[in-house]
Amino acid sequence: MKFIHFADAHLDSPFRGLSFLPSKEFNQIYQAADQSLTKIVDLALKENVDLVLIAGDTFDSNTPSPRAQLFFAEQIKRLTDQKIQVVMIFGNHDHMKKEDLLVTETPYFKLLGNGEKVEKATFATKAGFTYDVIGFSYL
Repeated sequence: MKFIHFADAHLDSPFRGLSFLPSKEFNQIYQAADQSLTKIVDLALKENVDLVLIAGDTFDSNTPSPRAQLFFAEQIKRLTDQKIQVVMIFGNHDHMKKEDLLVTETPYFKLLGNGEKVEKATFATKAGFTYDVIGFSYL
């Protein structure tokens, strides 16, 4: 089984503490989170992984901007269109209502533990290996 695990992407972080930087340097840093997520998705597609596990704090707040939400949804769609399973939990920075997450419903995307309830989901790899993911979204 091949998988990628990541956490703390903090998409849409305002980087307030770095606002003193010249705008070119600040913009490079501001775009780094999006670029990192794009590279993670690129790698998952290249390696044809079975699972991408997103372990919290995908966004920097529980009210991410529409731009960040749409960017994230686009990256998830790239994975799910290729039938790569994506399992996500919310962390303490981005804990929101499931219905506020702008990811298209698909059998290849699962948000675990909405409402801080421990949840188990069972999946199968492309080769037929069955596995469980257990977790909850942490408020």
